[in-house]
Amino acid sequence: MNHDLTGIQYINSLTEWTGTEKFDLNTVRELCRSLGMPQDLVPSIHVAGTNGKGSTSAVISSILGASGYNVGLNISPHLEDIMERFVINGYKADISELNYSAQELKKVASLVGLSPTFHEAVTVCAFLMFKNHNWAVYEVGLGGRLDASNVLSNPIVSVITNINYDHQLILGDTLSKIATEKAGIIKQNATVVLGKIDREPNQAILEIANSNNAKVYQYEKDFIVTSKNELLSYKDNEVEFDFHTNLQGNYQHNNIGVAIKAARLAGASVENCISGVANAFWPGRLEKIVYRDKSIWLDCAHNIGGIRALKEFSSNKELNHLILLGILQRPDWQTICDEVSAYWKNVFCLTPNSKRAIPSKELCDYLSCSEVKVRDFNSSYMDAINVALNESPSDIIITGSLYLIGEIRKLLNVEPRPLWIKHERK
Repeated sequence: MNHDLTGIQYINSLTEWTGTEKFDLNTVRELCRSLGMPQDLVPSIHVAGTNGKGSTSAVISSILGASGYNVGLNISPHLEDIMERFVINGYKADISELNYSAQELKKVASLVGLSPTFHEAVTVCAFLMFKNHNWAVYEVGLGGRLDASNVLSNPIVSVITNINYDHQLILGDTLSKIATEKAGIIKQNATVVLGKIDREPNQAILEIANSNNAKVYQYEKDFIVTSKNELLSYKDNEVEFDFHTNLQGNYQHNNIGVAIKAARLAGASVENCISGVANAFWPGRLEKIVYRDKSIWLDCAHNIGGIRALKEFSSNKELNHLILLGILQRPDWQTICDEVSAYWKNVFCLTPNSKRAIPSKELCDYLSCSEVKVRDFNSSYMDAINVALNESPSDIIITGSLYLIGEIRKLLNVEPRPLWIKHERK
């Protein structure tokens, strides 16, 4: 074990982009050039979208792993631990691997006189950590066009899962503007897989795809996933097969369909698709935890699309009694609260562990104007959970910010498990 942790210290010393300073790819491009273009040494799949990026990326990685490949997955952000951002063959990479890559990055950054942000640095570290694997899957952190991951020169497949409102102050205040930013990952002559996307944003994406002479496959038009008794069924113009998944929520049909199509375009067999989807796991998204003999559902529904999907799932499960909620400052946070109060009439308000958190008292004040019973637990998460478990006749739901869900998972001592299982190549 390397006890010289200067690389980790360097990463931890970096700050996130604040939204006010210059925002471009020049720093990442120059760092990658100086490091030998590690992002282009391995076939890659690039995944953008408002919701579902993580689930889709995990399923793609699982299918490739079921195909016997060594796969690196880079996600953003993480729930509990920075090492979640670097998954190799289903497991978090060892911290020594990040430390070594960060030392390389630090050395080069110093030589060329550049100071990357935290996100830029961890993305470049992922390029370095995955450069000797068979495949790499990269989840876009923010937007697409100017995300650090978009220095990938020629991904085998580029994916856009869906388009909804999120990060409007940065990406734009209409779905078409947001779609244009997401579609910035589409390169010349690219192969593109699109999830279910509303007409206007879809048209904005298709215009960019056409200008780049890209081949586009669209959910419902070129492939689809449907329910079939206790199973799901995938169909495109070449194959049709049934499969099982442990991922909860009807919205996962879109994500899984997109993932299967992307993996098929990367060469995966039907057998490996079935196995990969069955083995895929994604934490914090309708994740069911059994605690004190009751079920707790953890879901990072931090935007409008996410909370509507959670409402649909809760309606199907008749989970309408109680919800624990903590969200961050965003232009439409009151709209999210309106969506909550339209379905749940008993809300425990929490304050996520973030500088951008909406104080739980402010949440309570807003929600109390509707016909909702609210209680303020601030940062007393375990008190809120214990009271909820005692009072709720059914399962309870904890939702909102990733920062909140990450803290809850720690408090509940959720056992770590692999995101996928790598098979031996046949």
